[in-house]
Amino acid sequence: MKVFVDTGPLRALVVPKDQERKRTLEIIESLGKQKAQMFTSDYILDEVFTGLLNDIRGGHLRIKEFNRLILRQKLLQIEWIDRQRWLKTKRLFLKVSKDKTWSFTDCTSYVVMRELKIKKAFSFDEHFKQMGFDLL
Repeated sequence: MKVFVDTGPLRALVVPKDQERKRTLEIIESLGKQKAQMFTSDYILDEVFTGLLNDIRGGHLRIKEFNRLILRQKLLQIEWIDRQRWLKTKRLFLKVSKDKTWSFTDCTSYVVMRELKIKKAFSFDEHFKQMGFDLL
């Protein structure tokens, strides 16, 4: 099984008081047992790093913990938004921004998930449901 992991769950892994932390740890453990392939993108990592940096309580330490947990252990495969993906994202964003509030980053996730045929998203963001993906 392939799963795309969004910003919220990644942040919850290193923020002890995050309201979704317990659920996140349970789902990550379950995905590990199922040997699921977990993906994210550089745009998602940007959101996580920036959010952690702006956290007034131990932002730098949480960034280091996130780096250790996620990046060093290679828990996730990182998909990079290259020029081709960026152009696809821009077209999608311009199209959907007429009647949806998907962020540009949400649209990059959509492009990556469609390309890699990923049907499930681990996210607290209902936009993934609107995009036609299953939420964990």
